[in-house]
Amino acid sequence: MRNTSRSPAVSLFMIGVLVICATRVCGQESELVLHYDFSSESLTAAGTVRDVSGNGNDGLFVGATLVTRGDGFAARFDRPMSYVECANPGFQSTNAMTIAFWLYMENLPIVWDSFVAREGSYTLSIDRKGWLQFYLTGQRGGEETGVLRPMGIWRHVALVFDATGEETDLRTYDNGRFLPRRRMDATGGAVDTSIPLRQLLSGGALHLGWNKEGTDPRDLPLIEIADFRIYNRALSAGEIVELFKATAVAQIEVKPYIYRFSDEVILGLHTEALLPLPSGAVAEVSIRKKAEGKAVIRETAPLVSESSITEVPVSMQRMSPGDYEVDAEVFDANRQRIGRRSVTSFQWPEKPSWPEAENARVLNALVTELLDARPKRKIQDIYRFVNPRDGWVFFSAATDKPGNGGLQITLDPSPAGRASPVIIEHDGRAGTEEAMRQLPRGEYSLHMAADGGFDLDRLIVRAVPLLGDGFPMIPHTIQEYGAYDWAFMENHLTALNLAFHT
Repeated sequence: MRNTSRSPAVSLFMIGVLVICATRVCGQESELVLHYDFSSESLTAAGTVRDVSGNGNDGLFVGATLVTRGDGFAARFDRPMSYVECANPGFQSTNAMTIAFWLYMENLPIVWDSFVAREGSYTLSIDRKGWLQFYLTGQRGGEETGVLRPMGIWRHVALVFDATGEETDLRTYDNGRFLPRRRMDATGGAVDTSIPLRQLLSGGALHLGWNKEGTDPRDLPLIEIADFRIYNRALSAGEIVELFKATAVAQIEVKPYIYRFSDEVILGLHTEALLPLPSGAVAEVSIRKKAEGKAVIRETAPLVSESSITEVPVSMQRMSPGDYEVDAEVFDANRQRIGRRSVTSFQWPEKPSWPEAENARVLNALVTELLDARPKRKIQDIYRFVNPRDGWVFFSAATDKPGNGGLQITLDPSPAGRASPVIIEHDGRAGTEEAMRQLPRGEYSLHMAADGGFDLDRLIVRAVPLLGDGFPMIPHTIQEYGAYDWAFMENHLTALNLAFHT
């Protein structure tokens, strides 16, 4: 029989460990100066959300709503002027501060706007490329702290300000992972900036959500914030990871990526809150139409114990347009569920079309085919097409058989400002002649003048996007890649050629 008795030395050691741990936890909580858990108990009938840290930094709901998140709650901001305001938060700190919260942003914003800000102090925002940006009020310089992607799933964000050295250091974390950063000015150039901690600790009201007037509601995505905390010290990297794990909802998250032209949806399965997974863990997903309730697609995907993202391609070829839901669960090798079941909605759209042009065929997100003629014996005198919108149109005439004659194509009506209606002159040698014209919406005719036995293999007309080269871009993180200038585009952006020449 195993002896379970302990020596006095071991017992004293264990008591000491417990005392140290208890002291450490209590110390952390005493340094928590603001905490909104957004529980139903913390929200009063008057719309006040209580600061559960006990420091009295209560906030006021203005146009925001309370929603569930796991077994807890979150604040939802789904339009301009929906926010939580803490009128005059008081923080007692001398050399450090940590801001931590859970963030759900449905997609990237169209315009710049801050979702965490303190008047006269700082702003925190996400730009249209997914970069998390921190700016001090009144300074041109800011901190760009890495990409928060993908949108549409919950993620834990933490910003740690530490002024124990000569200059305040900013460290940013996404789901416990350190985000590299760069300093930038208002034009996007890298500069040296300092972060005076006294400015972070002073200022006016603290706002969470969208609190800028006059913004088009379509430009701001729905966001939700949960478990918002401010500490008056710099949490370590290990403590950030512990906070992420302690406050995460233990469930799989699903991010659907819609590929309408290939009749496919890619399900991104995010399992960071469940790591590490046991060997043999699998995710089971089912897709059902909301109105019907019965699963129409079922898939099982093996999960790697140390990987946080698994992609599952699902064919939607036979699925009608409408609103769908994805049910996802994780099981171990013994069919024991790991974490919570999740339900995610997505919309399978109609295939894009142009009602104004019945024969137009949408090829992809960039190009619509207006005409594709392949004469087998004789070239018609006139080919007609409809341009469904004002914009650029691409023309192509090709022959594989060299001859003695040529081909002249004229456009009727001719584009305004053009001296000649001729758009293509083909000399008869094997190859392709192309042209671009900016045309108003409407019906057009192509008049064909062929001589000497010219053999036309293919005539193409396509509506294409406007192409432009605004200004050279230099990568932030790997400058050795060089500028994204016209030389780069000519050598590498073959996708544009494919869009026109497919």
